[in-house]
Amino acid sequence: METKTRISLEEYFERFDPDNPTELIDGEMVPLEHGMTFRGAFTVGRLVTLLSKHVGPRGPGFVLVDYRFVLGLPHDPDAVRLPDVAFVRADRADVDAPASRGAPDLAIEVISPSDKMIKTIKKAREYLITGARLVWVIVSETRTVMVYRPDGNGTILGDADVLEGEDVLPGLVIPVQELFLPD
Repeated sequence: METKTRISLEEYFERFDPDNPTELIDGEMVPLEHGMTFRGAFTVGRLVTLLSKHVGPRGPGFVLVDYRFVLGLPHDPDAVRLPDVAFVRADRADVDAPASRGAPDLAIEVISPSDKMIKTIKKAREYLITGARLVWVIVSETRTVMVYRPDGNGTILGDADVLEGEDVLPGLVIPVQELFLPD
């Protein structure tokens, strides 16, 4: 039986290629699946636009795309995840670091058809247990948003609902239908 060689966090940063992004899971570099559809890419673009507009250039934090977060999981302290979109409060941001320590305040995953839902739910849970205050999992193809919170409460939203920034981004209100391509 072949045993896999675990790599260190430092080695991960040395090997990281932004043109072929990877996550670090259990000491192994795991390529991100590149299966984002046009609909998913549109949703990511809308999220970045709407969040950036709400936060503003000198706002309470930063909107990031495909940025690395070293989660510090109890069973995998060097785990690195790259949410599709994230928000990090300014007081937690280290703009000179190769990655943020801990989860973002808001982590957003946009599901692609090639993504396995169970893996995405696992990611959402990892974000929450390492400090995320809010996680959105968005499925463009079904026009659905799943909202997860650290207290275990979750909500499923559809086109007729509104998505709120809650205490992470107070005052942010996005009609869910605005995240998706028009029918």
